Amino acid sequence: MSIIDMDDKILDKTINELEGVTISQKPDFDSYPVQKAFELMNKKLKFFEPEDLRLMIGQKIGLKYLVPIALELLRENPIIESNFYEGDLLLKVLKVERSFWEEYPQCKERLLSFFQNGMIDYESLDEETKSDIYFAYEILTE
Repeated sequence: MSIIDMDDKILDKTINELEGVTISQKPDFDSYPVQKAFELMNKKLKFFEPEDLRLMIGQKIGLKYLVPIALELLRENPIIESNFYEGDLLLKVLKVERSFWEEYPQCKERLLSFFQNGMIDYESLDEETKSDIYFAYEILTE
């Protein structure tokens, strides 16, 4: 099975289940991202919202499971707004570390295809977001 082609068995599990981890005690560090990430570790992947994906990808948690899900959402709407602004999920995925893309080149190819096939409508994006996406794309393609 390709990492892109997730089946229901995977989507019906949590990141903790997939990674064989059991963390029952809430983290002591009291920040929204840390507390929310702890909560999301026990949420079935099929129930993840775009904002959940953005947050967990930004925290570098469960990337091999969450990036393909995010790519599927981005295929449908590359500039989907997860919580902050149009294109925020795309930008978070573009900023995933190089080592992930090296390990999962099919994910990188899929992401780059959004640009190569003209699927991204830049007209609705503000100038800062356009610039950030362009910069992240340039780094990804180096």
